[in-house]
Amino acid sequence: MSGEDRKVSEKEKGIPSLVPKRSSIVFLGIGLVVTAAAWALNRIYPEPPSTAEISLGWSGWTRLALVVLGAVMGGVALRTELGRHKGKGWPQFPGSATAAVVCVLLAQIMLFAGHGLVGEASTQPMVSNDNTGDVITWNRPGQMQSLGFVCRAGMICAYVGGFLLVIPEVARRVFLVGSLTFHFCGILSAVLSVPPPNGNAPWLVSQAWTHVYRPYLLFIYQNNAYHFYSPEPGPPSFLWLQITYTDGGKRWFRLPDAENSPTPMHFQRMLSIGESASSAVQREAGAFRSEAVIQKMAQLLGLEKLPRGTIEPITWREPMPNAKHLMCSYVRSLMSRFPHPEGNPEANILEGHLWRVVHSIIQPGEIAIDGRDGSERRYFVTIYQGEYNEKGSLQDPNDPLLYWMLQAYDRKMIQQLAVQAAERETEVRRLRDLRGRDQTSAAENAVMVEEADALKRFQGMLQIWLKEEAPVIDFFKLQSETTKFPPVSVWAEEANRTAKLPPKAGAAKKPVDDKAKVGIRGAGEAKP
Repeated sequence: MSGEDRKVSEKEKGIPSLVPKRSSIVFLGIGLVVTAAAWALNRIYPEPPSTAEISLGWSGWTRLALVVLGAVMGGVALRTELGRHKGKGWPQFPGSATAAVVCVLLAQIMLFAGHGLVGEASTQPMVSNDNTGDVITWNRPGQMQSLGFVCRAGMICAYVGGFLLVIPEVARRVFLVGSLTFHFCGILSAVLSVPPPNGNAPWLVSQAWTHVYRPYLLFIYQNNAYHFYSPEPGPPSFLWLQITYTDGGKRWFRLPDAENSPTPMHFQRMLSIGESASSAVQREAGAFRSEAVIQKMAQLLGLEKLPRGTIEPITWREPMPNAKHLMCSYVRSLMSRFPHPEGNPEANILEGHLWRVVHSIIQPGEIAIDGRDGSERRYFVTIYQGEYNEKGSLQDPNDPLLYWMLQAYDRKMIQQLAVQAAERETEVRRLRDLRGRDQTSAAENAVMVEEADALKRFQGMLQIWLKEEAPVIDFFKLQSETTKFPPVSVWAEEANRTAKLPPKAGAAKKPVDDKAKVGIRGAGEAKP
């Protein structure tokens, strides 16, 4: 029997044809071959363990190119096969059988692609507590782990698409409505699974969230926003990066930046960047770290010694290893986008400094009674995240200020510090006089005298600071050597150029302020 007679016989018998068009078969064949080659290449030449610096090598780039080619070929094959039904609406079975076969083969292409991209995770040791020395490990994901997950998600979509092509229209509608219902019930579970204050979440919702919806919502990243606003919102986090170039020029980046976001939703979505860096390790700072940060803060203020119980950091918040990994990638991405200062292509990146900034939520009483504004400096807490090179690697993991939460002090807070320091100085001197009548050692007397003198000097410098028009003790300014808070972002500079407001020609732009920054070193002594 000839091929034409066989087709007619099958059509008469009602047997659907499962052979796609010849061009679709060619595209599918190319896609299967190249993605299988990527899988084999990943098995023969596996990628090295991922680090903060991207290093795909020739094997990684080759596998990525093969996967992209295979995915494109599979998509073209599906489009070609669906072109048979152009203008006829959604293809109906048995006419859609060939398109369903293409979907199944496309799923195999995406399966090969996922295996070709996902590398082996590397193990990174991490000390859980400075005092106990307990060590835990964290599996750092492969460099193209996210792309591998995307390919596997594409495989699932292809299987679902093939299933929808062979079921009746009524069943297809029921399936789509059920899928939407499942999705919105998942969002509802993310909201209701958060226990209220001094209470418990509903048992059924908790079980659905834990065993069903959590993996799904984590994958599509739709759990954080709903948790964030339930039951009460927490303070948002931002990332501020300062890039310093070899010619002395600086650039500031604020992520996200509400003033320069094109739409409010853009700013809302970009908040996930700061939130991704906010997860912290549950451990305390050791005694050495606590003493080192106090000494560093005293140096920034121009003091020989910072009296205890006066100005201290809030707490120590070391990010989780995955958060550190993400921050390295953010820094590397911004540095690769702006490798040179504006107007000087010969200068290169010298270093970058990153801060996480937490915008505390103002309370209603502070607005109604004190008349405060939520944008005041005191409501921004800065956490230094370290110095990075142009490849996005952390340079000094032992920096004294690293991962410490520092607050700023306004006039009212400085006045309170001065009063507390005066009361404590009086107490220390009275205690010294009382103990002086006993047989107290000279060393103990010397310590109390030194502490009282330090408190006296601290009060004097606070009084000098209070003479300023708008006194603010700002460790962020002192550390980053900027004169403006918040610093002018490079996104604002780009907006000015778009609005045809070019900046002055010359050296790279720096944030400027009419008032010079004055350190706490003495009256009228300006910090260079």
